[in-house]
Amino acid sequence: MARYQDAYPSQPLMRSVDVLPVKAAQTLTLEYFEIPAAQMPEEVYEQHHILLNLRTDAMLVEHWRDQVHKRFSFEQDHMVITPAGMKIGWHWHDTANTIVVTIDPATLVKFARSELGLFLEDQQLRDVPLVEDEELIGAAKALQAALAQRRTGYEVIYEALARGFLVTLVEKYGIFRDQARDFPAGFSAEQYGRVLEFIKENYSDSISVEDIAKSAGLSRTHFSRLFRHVVGQSPYRFLMSFRVERAQDMMQDKARRLAEIAFECGFSDPAHLSRSFSKETGQSPSAWRQDLV
Repeated sequence: MARYQDAYPSQPLMRSVDVLPVKAAQTLTLEYFEIPAAQMPEEVYEQHHILLNLRTDAMLVEHWRDQVHKRFSFEQDHMVITPAGMKIGWHWHDTANTIVVTIDPATLVKFARSELGLFLEDQQLRDVPLVEDEELIGAAKALQAALAQRRTGYEVIYEALARGFLVTLVEKYGIFRDQARDFPAGFSAEQYGRVLEFIKENYSDSISVEDIAKSAGLSRTHFSRLFRHVVGQSPYRFLMSFRVERAQDMMQDKARRLAEIAFECGFSDPAHLSRSFSKETGQSPSAWRQDLV
């Protein structure tokens, strides 16, 4: 499958990947366009993408969506949500003024699971050919403004706004797995939520899998089996992934020493951080940090 950015008929005026640190840009990618009348051929894309129309005057648009052809008037503040894996094409008949948000499906699954305690279906988002959504449009405009203004701390602001955008997107347009099917007897969604809260509050301490199991009211052995069944990885590996993500957040401040970050994220020493970090990301902490802009 292709990347959506590779099919654009012209270059965007603004791209989040050009101005943000790697970690901040990973949450979602935002691009802003003012494109003359043009066409994008039908293609299947590997990312979810959301188009948000900022143009004051409505424009005539032709849209192919899984071989269904429609002509419609694209109004200001209307948006289109296209899940990954869908074959689509566009032809707009006037200059477009558009925000395009693209999201990696694996990132969305991880975000929903670890931040919201929600499990998405394989078809993660609803197919929304055209809708007006003031809340999501407002969130996208706030992201665009953060990039355009670049005030002090804009990288942190962007990441916080991006997380807010994803929360709204998932809650309103996500497709969730059937909890009755996916949560086995003895381990409920409510217990999983308690586990997440316990990890978020205590990941910097020396906590064990047994401590995490107690937050769910279960024995270590029973909890480990049920947790792996639901999440797809062991509680220990989940905890290490969570700690590595928090370490990445802290590592954006290049003045902070890795030894300090290791202890604040619950690793026993810098070597423990390095081993876990390399296993999760395929890079050493130092190499990952060097890639930050």
